[in-house]
Amino acid sequence: LERVLRKMAGVKFGLGVMLVCSFLISFGSAQNESANFVQSQSDTIDKNSRQATIVCRYTATMQRQLVLKFKRVNNGNLIGGFRFLTVPAGTNKRVNFRVTLSPVIADLDAVEVTLELWPMNGSTPDAFSRVRKVFEVSATSGGGSNGCIPKPSEFPGKSISTLNCKNIMVDLPFNLRFNGNSGGIKDSNGVGTGFTAYVPADKGDSYQRQHLTVRNGELVVRSRAGTWGGSSVNMMANPLSVGLPLPNRKLRVRISFTVPKGLGGDNERLCLFLAATNDDYMQICLISKPSGLRYLVQKEENGKIVMSEQSKLNGSLPGSRKMRLQLMISAFEKNTVVASYGLGNGGFMRAATTNVKGLIVSKDQATIDPDTKTRSLSGFVTSAGKSNDSPRWAVDDFEVVRIEVKETPAPTKPPGEPEIDFDLF
Repeated sequence: LERVLRKMAGVKFGLGVMLVCSFLISFGSAQNESANFVQSQSDTIDKNSRQATIVCRYTATMQRQLVLKFKRVNNGNLIGGFRFLTVPAGTNKRVNFRVTLSPVIADLDAVEVTLELWPMNGSTPDAFSRVRKVFEVSATSGGGSNGCIPKPSEFPGKSISTLNCKNIMVDLPFNLRFNGNSGGIKDSNGVGTGFTAYVPADKGDSYQRQHLTVRNGELVVRSRAGTWGGSSVNMMANPLSVGLPLPNRKLRVRISFTVPKGLGGDNERLCLFLAATNDDYMQICLISKPSGLRYLVQKEENGKIVMSEQSKLNGSLPGSRKMRLQLMISAFEKNTVVASYGLGNGGFMRAATTNVKGLIVSKDQATIDPDTKTRSLSGFVTSAGKSNDSPRWAVDDFEVVRIEVKETPAPTKPPGEPEIDFDLF
């Protein structure tokens, strides 16, 4: 059967799995033969179009076959037949698969894709390498039929959550320890992460649950090569957040996480952000540079980066590789935000202080959806930068608390000053 299917490569069959392939060739010395998935922004199969782009790289010493298998996640049953592509010898060659699946995926939340490298006349037991990846199946908006598409919105027509809009804003104090199902947006296993929203991307789905796993008191995030900032197309992956009860309050947002080992200085990062849109935000990041770990504080307004400050950390990571980031938000007259970081359980060190637009702290309530009651989203996002790897960041604590502010007493007249009444005409 497999030999018959190989002859039918590129032809629609089975449950309607159709594959359109193209490949870009780069030559190099042969190494161990293997094939792997490449980071891509298209890790979601749309329920409406049933399409996704699967990207991989392979190394082969001679002509080989790449094989794709599509399976149900819950029971491993095949969806349609195998897909085959004959590829020439070479090192680190890239192949782009444009995949259209059967309408059966409308009833699925995810599809497991297996990529194998075979000899020309081989079969499954002969595979040189085998890797698996889970692709989410979701509606175009990323929010599903019961998701939140605010009206009015800074993201017209786009979903900001899989939850009802009334569940976006959280009560304070708010704390996530990831010790079980915390409700909210789900991870790859259907466990609630506790976060209630995500920031929509300009292109593709920013919520990619297949890269999220809640386990043993941590939310583990497999970072992707997303972009967020400036004139580039915003294609961030999993900018998870909660809606803040602003304005006219002082809030502290804090995150604790473990820095992955083996970062290569390729702009890999984790950022704590406060955002109203993907073009209006403030964030503090831990970023991996060739010179080592640094902090970056960035502010963007109307799609233009108006502040970007970075420096080496004032100290070294402890053996636990634990680190914390913090935003202190004073949403009063000047909308002041103080960004800080802490190494291990040590004290926080101020990185920068700035004032943000009233838009970011939910001023002008008349333009906010009456169900969400806020446009201020605060949370975290990771990026693999330019790395070919996918660093896993482990978040163990996220909290939002209100800081009480003493009211300033009204000014009094100087002693002995006479009282004068004025009549205005």
